[in-house]
Amino acid sequence: MIKKLSKILLCVFTISIFGIMNIESAERIPYKRIDVLAVSTYKADRVVYQHVEQNFTKFYDDSFACLLIIKDNKMFFFEDGYDDRTVEMNKFIGAEAVGVLMEDELWPNKISGKLNHVIVTDRRMKVLEGFDSEKIESRFGAEYKEARDQLIKQHVQIFYSMLLQPGESEIALSRKPIPRQFFDDDPIRFFSSAAVKTKNGRVYYAADTNGDGVTDTFTVKEPDGFHWGFKSGPNLICILNNSQEDIKEMIGNLVVDATNGPEEFWNRAKKNFIQTDKIEEFVDDLYGVSEGREKYDR
Repeated sequence: MIKKLSKILLCVFTISIFGIMNIESAERIPYKRIDVLAVSTYKADRVVYQHVEQNFTKFYDDSFACLLIIKDNKMFFFEDGYDDRTVEMNKFIGAEAVGVLMEDELWPNKISGKLNHVIVTDRRMKVLEGFDSEKIESRFGAEYKEARDQLIKQHVQIFYSMLLQPGESEIALSRKPIPRQFFDDDPIRFFSSAAVKTKNGRVYYAADTNGDGVTDTFTVKEPDGFHWGFKSGPNLICILNNSQEDIKEMIGNLVVDATNGPEEFWNRAKKNFIQTDKIEEFVDDLYGVSEGREKYDR
């Protein structure tokens, strides 16, 4: 009996593991960090934003935010959370023997809202690369944040406008339970997402990946072929697993509003609905029940 129960539990556990793997692989968004020297073209003005918070381990840190602005054949690339991986890995190798290096010391630069790396090119030739955080932040910090915020807000507005004009776009909603441990008694959480494709082929995607009701992933892909290498990912906005409060303020309600309808949609629906004092008249006009009511009233 015990052996049989053990086999059943092992089977359930195996199925749970495979379920987690399948959902993760299905929802994973491939991307590559922006490489200014590998962009497909610098001849068209463009603003691109990446923001990734995932895959942090003792040996690897993929937590960063970066903004690429292309203007007049020049490229301006700013990064928040940049780590010199060669220097840091050498430091790790040297300290591992005595066990004095912790993860935070290995990867000291997390997303902080302040820049710590900049590259400027004229066409594809580097004319400036800086690592002095204070100087970069003082020279470009305000412009970086303004450009980033305006880019996100503009595309959030377009996302909402597509929700309000379903005939102008294709909309797909998804909601599925997040796999959990077999003995987990916590309430079931749901992975929720909304995808919108405009008539010109631009694709918007928003997701609440951990089921807390807050959108943490938002991507925008333009079908114009712009990229910086194989599987470079969404080429306008790529925000994955965000935890920063200022970004939450801009994208946090996207999935909830897409699923339930944005506030403006509810206001329009209410405005176009029948007023309370007109409902009786409306039903009477449709079915002629007023004549029958007069007979019974006598």
